[in-house]
Amino acid sequence: MGEPGRERRSHRRYELTCPVVVVDADGQELFRADTVDVSDGGLRLRPVEKVLPPGQTVHVNLRVPRQTPNSFMYEQFFSQASVVRCQYVAEGTKSSMALRFTRPLKLELEV
Repeated sequence: MGEPGRERRSHRRYELTCPVVVVDADGQELFRADTVDVSDGGLRLRPVEKVLPPGQTVHVNLRVPRQTPNSFMYEQFFSQASVVRCQYVAEGTKSSMALRFTRPLKLELEV
């Protein structure tokens, strides 16, 4: 077992709300959600109605907000990902979901 409180993740997580569209292998939209946090290695979604089994492969369209002194826009990232876990918020209702990108992204997020 690792050291208590030691971070095991390879990529730093950022608390950031980003809109996400999750689709299946056939290109059918499964659901839309927002992130709780995101990293180059994956993301965690706010509670969603749809529950996917761990290991299921999905495709993710992630929109990361970008801002300059004169503009605001979203930069889009597309990635294949697998479901790491679902944690139920309340029995039989919504669940928070963690996804791991197949290949790390280069989101270039800042604090």
